[in-house]
Amino acid sequence: MFDVSFQFQSGKVMQYWDQLLTNFGVPAENVWVRNLPAGSDNIYTGVYDQPYDISQLQDKNTIVLAPPNGLYIQGTESLVDFVHPDNALYFFGFDHSFLEQEELDGLTVTNYVYIPQHDKHDMYSFCSATCVLYDRLVKNG
Repeated sequence: MFDVSFQFQSGKVMQYWDQLLTNFGVPAENVWVRNLPAGSDNIYTGVYDQPYDISQLQDKNTIVLAPPNGLYIQGTESLVDFVHPDNALYFFGFDHSFLEQEELDGLTVTNYVYIPQHDKHDMYSFCSATCVLYDRLVKNG
């Protein structure tokens, strides 16, 4: 099994995340929403209300998704060639800013992966997750 971590985002974006995680069969206990506002005990159909607790994720193979031209953290390994490990934590950033190193403190990052594109622009996090989870499904069966 694997875990997914992403930044809380308001409105429609959380619906996109919920649909994506449901489609790929990711159970709520494997979803870690960073900066979940207090009192958010039910986000749409998924109940992603567990607090983001980095101590429960330190034994995971952390895969950070970042563009190759990221401001603070750069992806160095193409998703095309990436081999998905067991016990993975897929760590996605926020839609409108770059990941900063402080967000990764306490995690053992094993891979910095990027999704090849025709241009060098960033991608919405839920779109990146769709690509990555589909790639995992195709490669791992």
